[in-house]
Amino acid sequence: MSTELTYDEIVEHIVQNKEIPNSVQVPNIILDDSQRSESTMSPRYKPWERRHNGDMTGNSAVDTTTSKPSN
Repeated sequence: MSTELTYDEIVEHIVQNKEIPNSVQVPNIILDDSQRSESTMSPRYKPWERRHNGDMTGNSAVDTTTSKPSN
């Protein structure tokens, strides 16, 4: 059998619980609480979200929710 399997062959391997050739076996590791770290970065704001002081993060998008169309 060649190393490249068709979709049907992959499904057959999965259903019959056979090992799929050239696949990487990833160990099932569960981290305990001592290995976790706290997030230090704040999430990036979306273009329509504003900070309390009116500044945007990332790029300088224009707030279109309050502007009136020009004629």
